[in-house]
Amino acid sequence: DFPGQVRGVSWFAPAILRLAEHDEWHGAQLVRQKVGALLTGFIVTPDGSMPFGGEVSQGALIAGMEPGTLLPLLPGQDVRTTTPPAIAQEANDFGRITLHEIAAALGLPYEVLTGDLASVNYSSIRAGLVEWRRRVEMTQHNVIVFQALRPIWRRWAMIESLQGRLAARPQELLPVRWITPKQQWVDPAKDVQAEIEAINAGLMSRREAVAARGMDVGALDAEIAADKARETRLGLAFTAPAKVPPAAAPAIPVTEEGA
Repeated sequence: DFPGQVRGVSWFAPAILRLAEHDEWHGAQLVRQKVGALLTGFIVTPDGSMPFGGEVSQGALIAGMEPGTLLPLLPGQDVRTTTPPAIAQEANDFGRITLHEIAAALGLPYEVLTGDLASVNYSSIRAGLVEWRRRVEMTQHNVIVFQALRPIWRRWAMIESLQGRLAARPQELLPVRWITPKQQWVDPAKDVQAEIEAINAGLMSRREAVAARGMDVGALDAEIAADKARETRLGLAFTAPAKVPPAAAPAIPVTEEGA
């Protein structure tokens, strides 16, 4: 309700009713399937004899209905049962719609919540993941970093500096930059090319692109320089394969008549 509050409404509050209903639906469908699997046969003998041993009550054998059970009956007795219907497509659609509502209430893509990728394509999964990753980054920086990591770092820097294990003063240690883990791309080739074009057009800096990968640009430049120095010292040369231009179509000679 306000910035900095410690306790509040659970993130599951918008979905708690749908979660309970989905659990009840799942249990009801499971019982329905179990009842539908109760294939029981009945044996009627002319003289009323019991071909199987067991507990008998009023001339009838007492037994539970289980898949594959054969129950003897007295002559003239009949059993009528209802045939439980199979799970219809409407029931599956209801469960899927409920999961969509739960995912929307939790701010999660349906595919992330369920792992069901049957009805997605490249564009839909990319759009859904981009929006979801924005929410993840917001939670990382506004909740995890702000409420957990910063107080831990501030306390550690203060204790280490006051006890003399670090030469720097506390105020010199407090400024810190938190870099979140790199998010995997849906199509790395297109995303990298888009970054290169954005850097060349001046729309983003190389430092920003490197930081988005979860790395420090200074450490990356030092690694690249060290790799090049080692390659030069060892006489190694690594070059990217040259792109072969597409073959030109053969020229068709044109005669004066054809012209």
